[in-house]
Amino acid sequence: LRENDPQVRSAALQALGQIGGPAAERALSDAAASRDPQQRLLAAQQLHNLGSSAAAAQLEQLAQDKDRSVAQSALYGLVSAQPERAARLIESGLRSPDREVRLQALATAQSLEADAARPLLLGALRDPDPQMIRLAADALGRAGGAEAQNALTDLLTQPQTSAEARKAAAEALDRMGGATARRYKDWIEKYRTSETTTEIDTLDEIDRCPDDCNGPDCDNDGCPTE
Repeated sequence: LRENDPQVRSAALQALGQIGGPAAERALSDAAASRDPQQRLLAAQQLHNLGSSAAAAQLEQLAQDKDRSVAQSALYGLVSAQPERAARLIESGLRSPDREVRLQALATAQSLEADAARPLLLGALRDPDPQMIRLAADALGRAGGAEAQNALTDLLTQPQTSAEARKAAAEALDRMGGATARRYKDWIEKYRTSETTTEIDTLDEIDRCPDDCNGPDCDNDGCPTE
């Protein structure tokens, strides 16, 4: 870790994250407090492997880092280490005035278990941005459950709902199937086949982790590694 070569330091921190133990935790804690964002990013990628409450606290702090790559990586690590803490931070992100922060929070919510993600996705249906509403509707269709089905039905049938959101609700209900889909078959057919122009089709298109990594188990820079 005293090497000047950043690749050597990176490899050392990754190895310590895999090995664990008090010495590894101290080294990663020091990296988390570094002024160098790359060191903080490396800490964010590895701390979730330690499984301690102190490591989770460090991740929670890093999830609020001013560097977006560090913050996003730490939040994904927290989803793995302490999903309850992660859910609170995601909820806070969904209330941000910054649309990009809300989109990232919505994408990260999908990494939670369905029961934990569902309340966050239901809340996102009240977002003022039609794109957020549409993406939340799509994610709710994947999460499933009676609450999701009821909310999607309301979204589909309310007159103030945008065409994009209605289409997403129709597609989600169609995917879920069951009695509700049969009951609202005509509504679903009407809006599911409608043509709309969208900025982002699904939350999978959002770069949830930096540097083209598409999931919490990716080994590329920016995402936690196992």
